[in-house]
Amino acid sequence: MSVHEATQRVADCMDQILTNFKDGAKITVLVRYPEKPNADFCLTDDDLDEVIAMVQRRKGETPSPQTNVVPCPCTLIEQDEDCPIGYPSMICGVCKGTGNTTPEQVTALACEMIKIASDIGEPEDPFAAWESIDLYKSQHAQFRKALDKISGMIDDESAGFDDAIETATYALRLAKAESTTEGSDNG
Repeated sequence: MSVHEATQRVADCMDQILTNFKDGAKITVLVRYPEKPNADFCLTDDDLDEVIAMVQRRKGETPSPQTNVVPCPCTLIEQDEDCPIGYPSMICGVCKGTGNTTPEQVTALACEMIKIASDIGEPEDPFAAWESIDLYKSQHAQFRKALDKISGMIDDESAGFDDAIETATYALRLAKAESTTEGSDNG
C-alpha cells in the first residue's frame, strides 16, 4: 500500500471516529516504529503544538508556558458545565476551543465589535448593538413572512405596481397581527 493510500484510509477512519464526539473535536493519529524513527506516521487536523500540550497534560507534565497568551473572550461569557457548546466555547472562531488566544486577536475582535456597533448606531456600547441586531433579525423575519405571503397572493403577471404595494401593505399588517397573536399566546 502506498503512503497516499494509507493516508486516505486513515483520514476516512478519523472522520468516522469523530462522529462519536461533539463538533469541534480534533483528532490525531500517530504510528511509531521505535526502531525506525524516520518511518513514523502522523496525520492530524490540529496544530501539532496543541497535540504536544495535550500529550504532556495526559502524562501529567505541565506544558511549556506559551508566551503572550490571554484568556479568550468566549471564556468570559456566562456558561456552565451544562452548556452545549462547552467552556471554553468549542465553536469559538478566535481560540478554536482552547480558551486562550493572543492579545492581537482579542484586539481585532474588539475592533470588529466596535465597527459593527458603529454601523448600527451604537458605537459607545457594542453590547447594546447586539440587542439592535436581534431586533433587526426579528423585523427581517416578519418582512420575509410578508414577502412569502405576497408571492403567494400575486399570481397574475399583469398585476400592477399599485396592486403589489396594496397587497404588500396588507400582508405586512397580517404578519404583524399574527406575530402579536403568537406572542400573546406564548405569554
